[in-house]
Amino acid sequence: MRILLLTPPLTQLNTPYPATACLTSFLRARGYTVSQADLGLAWVLRLFTQASLERLRAALDPRSTARSVRHFLDHSDEILLHIDAVIAFLQGRDEALARRYAAGELVKGPRSHYAAPIGKGEVFVDWALGTLGIIDRARYFATQFIEDVADMIREGIDPDFSFIHYGQSLVMGAPSLDPLLEALERTPQTMETLWQVTDALYERSSPTWLECRSLFRATSSARCEPPSGCARSRTLPAGA
Repeated sequence: MRILLLTPPLTQLNTPYPATACLTSFLRARGYTVSQADLGLAWVLRLFTQASLERLRAALDPRSTARSVRHFLDHSDEILLHIDAVIAFLQGRDEALARRYAAGELVKGPRSHYAAPIGKGEVFVDWALGTLGIIDRARYFATQFIEDVADMIREGIDPDFSFIHYGQSLVMGAPSLDPLLEALERTPQTMETLWQVTDALYERSSPTWLECRSLFRATSSARCEPPSGCARSRTLPAGA
């Protein structure tokens, strides 16, 4: 039996849950062939790329008055130019960018304005960051840059999108996957990327059993109905 264990998007992007990793170790010790992946992380890394954001830009309503959408449309060329490098920096793959980002190279959006009193942005940032080192200061600006893009996705494309507890209201006590599947149909721009990532993981692992652990407020654990050819199972009780 080949098993694929997935952590669903997005429980908490910067704090991975250990459930699937622990299950993977347990099952491998008993001779099973097991693959494990954080679907949320894989999805965000595919979604926050120049190519994906270009597709989202085309889907935005140019008449939108949402601040994050207006900011993205007004500065989209600059955002698209930097997005891949910012992700690489935040992952620790290109820390040579730290000095440039710490000096304010990245375009500032609504997130930076929310954090500071009106007209006091630079003074407030200098006060708030104090004596933080260059890398920490650069991470602060890079994180704001990414969060502005996430706000655009939520306000202009997918109202359930969030780095933490994505679509939480859809799974609270849900007895089946039907509400989730209906929501997927309503947001094709983001879901297309999610399906691409899921298909890639499935093709790479070729599992005969697929399990997706639901972790929102520990309400339940559910084995997702897999693609054709995989075994099926019913929803498990909480704590299973």
